Amino acid sequence: MPKTQLSYASLPLIHEALSYYRTPNLRTDPLAFQARIEDYVHNPIPVAAQTPGHSSSGFRWAQDHDFGSFQVRGELGTRHIWMLSRFFDHFGAQPAWLAGKDVLDAGCFTGGVSWILHWLGARVHALDFNPQNEPVLKYVADSFGLDRMQAETRSIYDLDARYRSRFDAVFCLGVVYHLSDPVLGLRRLYHVLKPGGTIFVESRSINHPERMCALNDPGRFGFLPSPRALHVWLEQAGFRDIRVGDGITPLTVTGDRDPMGPNRCFAVAAKNPGYVLPPGLSAADLT
Repeated sequence: MPKTQLSYASLPLIHEALSYYRTPNLRTDPLAFQARIEDYVHNPIPVAAQTPGHSSSGFRWAQDHDFGSFQVRGELGTRHIWMLSRFFDHFGAQPAWLAGKDVLDAGCFTGGVSWILHWLGARVHALDFNPQNEPVLKYVADSFGLDRMQAETRSIYDLDARYRSRFDAVFCLGVVYHLSDPVLGLRRLYHVLKPGGTIFVESRSINHPERMCALNDPGRFGFLPSPRALHVWLEQAGFRDIRVGDGITPLTVTGDRDPMGPNRCFAVAAKNPGYVLPPGLSAADLT
C-alpha cells in the first residue's frame, strides 16, 4: 500500500552502520587519527594548492560524524543519512541486498554514504573528481580496515570502457545538477552498470510540473531539473522502470519540512540493456 507520510524505519540500521566508525574500532592510534581528521576538517585546502588541471572549490569535509571520542561537523550535515533512508524506506532499496554487491558511489565527497554501504556488505568504489578527497577516503578506509572499499579520483565523464558492466548499483547523490552535461554523465553511469543494474539519483530540483530546468547558481555549472526533466534525462540515457519524486508523491519535490530541505528530488531506475541511443550525444558514446 502506498505510503502517505515519510517513513524513517531504516534510520536505526543506518545509525548502527555509522556507529562502527568510532575510535574503539580503529586500527591506528586514536589520538593520531583524531589529529589527522581535525586537521582535514579545520584546515581546508584552498583552490591554489590543488593539483594542476583539476577544478574544484578545494577540500571541505562533508558529513557530520560522531567518532566517539570526538565529533566533526561537515558542510552537508546529516544529508547522507536522509538520502539513504529515503531510498531504503520509499524506493524499494533493500539494505540486505547490498551485501556482496559491487557498488559505485559516484561523487562520494568525503565518504559518508560509502561508509554505510561498506558496513552493509557492499564492495564500494568511492569516486570523486576532487583529488583532495582521495587521500582522506583512503586514510579513513585504512584506519578502520575497510578492505572492500576503493577510492579513486576520476570524473564521471572519464568512466571509460574499463568500467563497463562492472557494478550492480550506482549511487549518484547530490551530483547530477552540478554537471554541465547531465545526460552524458548519466550515460557514462549507464555503461558501468551490469545489465539490469540499478541507479539511485538525488538532485537539487525546481518545483515545476513540466519538463523544465533552471540554471544552477552563478559561478557553478549545471542545471536544476524539475522531476519530469530528471525523468527525461534518465530515459534519454538508457534507463527504464524510472521512479522520480519525493518518496511519497510521484514527480514532486521535497517540501520545507522535509529533513532534506525543500526542492530536492529522488530517482531510481534500471539499466535497459537493449536501449538504442538517439543521435545528438555531446561526446562519443562508449562502444
